Amino acid sequence: MEYNTDKLKNMEKKNEIIKEDEQSAGISRMDFLKGVAIAALGGAALLTTKKYTTSPDVKAFEGKKKRYGMLIDLRKCVGCESCTIACKSENNVTVDSSGMNARRIFWNHLVYTEEGGEHPAIHARPQPCNHCENPPCIKACPVGATYEDESRCVVLINYDNCIGCRMCTVYCPYSRRYFNWEKPHFPHVERLDEKGMTASAGGFNPSVQVRTKGVTEKCTFCIHRIIAAEERAKKEWREVRDGEIQPACTATCIGGTRTFGDLNDPGSKISRLVKENKDKIMRLEEHLGTEPKVFFIKENI
Repeated sequence: MEYNTDKLKNMEKKNEIIKEDEQSAGISRMDFLKGVAIAALGGAALLTTKKYTTSPDVKAFEGKKKRYGMLIDLRKCVGCESCTIACKSENNVTVDSSGMNARRIFWNHLVYTEEGGEHPAIHARPQPCNHCENPPCIKACPVGATYEDESRCVVLINYDNCIGCRMCTVYCPYSRRYFNWEKPHFPHVERLDEKGMTASAGGFNPSVQVRTKGVTEKCTFCIHRIIAAEERAKKEWREVRDGEIQPACTATCIGGTRTFGDLNDPGSKISRLVKENKDKIMRLEEHLGTEPKVFFIKENI
């Protein structure tokens, strides 16, 4: 019971910091406490069973196990935010209408730092989900909605099973998980006075499920693009080629900042770059033992 008690204490502390107005979000206090209770009861069982719930639209890769990761070369990033825009459009990320910064959703988030001195400068550092090899968010989820696709080593969420307890957001040390406080909002639907391309909520991309109010979401490394490339390769009786899979943020980057690929393949571009730049590579919060699969080449070397 000590494990669950610590979880609840951490969640309460995080909620006090965020100070989100549950009532204005349409979530009653009773419903929220119900979610906490379910989380407390289910946490211990999850740790022993390790039965995670796969999303119905994500099937295991049938070939040799992949270990997808991303390398971001900060020396090339110009902070244009094209990756952020592409990510939101590609993945049907809702536009916040509450006016509260704490509720804005960015699967790809740019962190800016200012450098003073004789030559002042502003530096940008993109931060998607790190798709950790030892992800604390999975252990925190009481219902197995957050899980690892073991055939690709990508951390995903089964939105249909998410109960909205937000324990995964508490346990993610990178703050790369976002809760939907309101019904998905897409301004183009209002401007055009018609539905978008998808059947639900007016999202742009019919290949990506629109998340509902009350669930958590995050970057998926554009899993739908990964699956599409795999299916294309299967039809052509070949292996997926290195560089063939391009998440939206990688494909749109004007500076060629990002490299995506299979870390299990020593001949892949990402594996070569990580090896060649081993003295310049960093990963966020490595001391926590989460083993992020997003690598950065330092800007100042």
